[in-house]
Amino acid sequence: SFGIFCVLSDISGFVFAPEMSDTTTKNKYFGSLIKVIEEFTNQNKAKKKITKGDFNMLISNGHQLYFQKVGVVKNKLIESNYSESVVKDHLSVIEEFHKKNPFGRLAVYNGPAGTGKTNLVENIISSFDNKHFKVALIPSDIVAKLAEPSYITSLLQSVSLNQSLVFILEDADDLLVQRSDGKKSGPLSTLLNFCDGTIGRRLNIRVVATTNLSFDSEDSEFKHKIDPAANRPGRMFKKIHVGKLTANEASIAISRSAGNEFKVENKMTLAECYEYAHKLK
Repeated sequence: SFGIFCVLSDISGFVFAPEMSDTTTKNKYFGSLIKVIEEFTNQNKAKKKITKGDFNMLISNGHQLYFQKVGVVKNKLIESNYSESVVKDHLSVIEEFHKKNPFGRLAVYNGPAGTGKTNLVENIISSFDNKHFKVALIPSDIVAKLAEPSYITSLLQSVSLNQSLVFILEDADDLLVQRSDGKKSGPLSTLLNFCDGTIGRRLNIRVVATTNLSFDSEDSEFKHKIDPAANRPGRMFKKIHVGKLTANEASIAISRSAGNEFKVENKMTLAECYEYAHKLK
């Protein structure tokens, strides 16, 4: 909500001028003032319109960070494109991240390329309104610089007191995988401090990350271990493996997309299902 407070200084010459003795003339002048106020009010109402799915890019000019609006994301979840467990975990992330104080501020979607991780992230973005949340894609090279005083200051100035900050990290392989020497990487340490440190709590940060790596998964040629610092309770809310669909799940996804019932015998990624369905049309 907002209000307008007008101060009219030294108006005696205006109010008591001879031409203002006429009621019609007086109403005309004050009516014009009221019209200006109404137009100003309507403009501010339009500016403060609450929308969902506003998406920004966090950009650095070398000294400060600023948010550049990219557009509005609208992505409805198609549950039949995923396994029941993925849908359940995904919806729990949305529910938890909408809470004022979520238990764990990091959600990681991992799995092979083409399994639909981006669609799930876009569905999350679609659920956030711009009154309570500011959502931004953050490049991995900026993560390492978040702790710099000038960057912290610009972040604090760019986010309203009633807003929570949601960072989207795409292809965050280097940030999430444990280093061979067992030490935390600089960017990851900065990210985690922001999630549950003093600044992170002021900005009420949530982080949604994606990676094509598969952690402790059977359908991955290589098994990668997520950094224990990120995986501990209180930091990691949910780690969701978005893998290939089973033959039955793939058949359902293909049938929905193609408009006719089809059955396949092998596991498939969501991208492969769409390609298969396209050939069937």
